[in-house]
This record gives sequence, structure tokens and C-alpha cells, in this order.
Amino acid sequence: MKNRHLLFLIVGLALTLHSCSSGEDPQPESDWYVKFQANGTAVAYSIDSPIQPMGFSLDQSTGLYLASTIILGEGSDGTRDFFNIYLWNNEPFVVGQSYEMQDLFSINGAPSVRIHMNYADSEGNLYNAVLRQREIAGMKITDDASLRFTAITPEYVEGVFTGNLLGPMSNVTGRGDEELVISSGIFRLPLVNQIP
Repeated sequence: MKNRHLLFLIVGLALTLHSCSSGEDPQPESDWYVKFQANGTAVAYSIDSPIQPMGFSLDQSTGLYLASTIILGEGSDGTRDFFNIYLWNNEPFVVGQSYEMQDLFSINGAPSVRIHMNYADSEGNLYNAVLRQREIAGMKITDDASLRFTAITPEYVEGVFTGNLLGPMSNVTGRGDEELVISSGIFRLPLVNQIP
């Protein structure tokens, strides 16, 4: 009798474990993150932070597709501890393509960069990559960024990114010429797709 109860217990446990591990379960919210190195220092935003999803949209007036996200650190007031990316493209976003900031496209006849990337550290020092690389007297422009999606599903997106940002920004002196290198960037974010 004891052996029969033990056998039922083992079979029941095995069936329970099998049912929990098989099939595609939805990704738990705790799996959302953005992580990168900022000049070699690890930066990580996770479920402990108020993370907004990545949004996909289409500007009907220009025909440009936009992928965007704004990530706020825990306790951020929007002036410090945040990271954001805006990516424009002429076609829908696809997995595996490397989107390069300096791969310019035209808006109303003017060349424009494909990516804007901004990062503010916990002290509020703001760095960005938003300018087209060209010679401007007295101004350092080494802005660069790249982004590649490794997964796009109806529920979430994953990808990798890098950047060369400049700053810090100042209301008095403008943008500084200190480079901040974003490396080893990875993200997994819920997707809000508003493309018809």
C-alpha cells in the first residue's frame, strides 16, 4: 500500500513538472530589462524601475517608421537616471538588420541621422548622440549609434545596441566634448505596436 501511494506521488509530481516546463509560456514581467556598459561601468534597468515599453509607430505624413523607448531609473524625475532611443526607418523593422545612426536618410530634403540616443547618469549629467558627423568649427561631433533587433514578436522585442555619446549638456555652455561610450547594450522590452 505504501509503495502504491509513493508511486502515485512520484507520477503526479512528474506530470506536474512536465506540464510546467512544456509549451511556450508568456514572458514574465520580471524579464524586461535594458543593460549596457557606460564607459565600462555597468548600467541596468529592470522591473524595479518604471520601464515603459518599446513602441513601434508609423508617421503617415513622412512615411517613416519609428521605434522608441524611454527608460527611467527607480526614483528618476526625468532629469537624471534615464536612457532613451529613437530609431527611424523607411521600412518596417526586421530582425537581424543593423540600423546605423550615420546611415543618413532625407526628411524634406535635409539629411538626418537614423538614431537618437540619450543617457543621463544618476547625477543628471546628460550625454547624447543626435548629430550627423561633419566638420563644424569648435565642435566635436563623433556621435554614433547602432541597434539590431534579435527578436520581434507581438508581445515583446529583444535587441543589442552601442553608442558614442557626447556631453555633458549644459544650459550655459551647450554640449560638452567628453565622450561616453555605450557598449554591450542588450534589451528585452514589451512591445506596443501601433503600425497599421
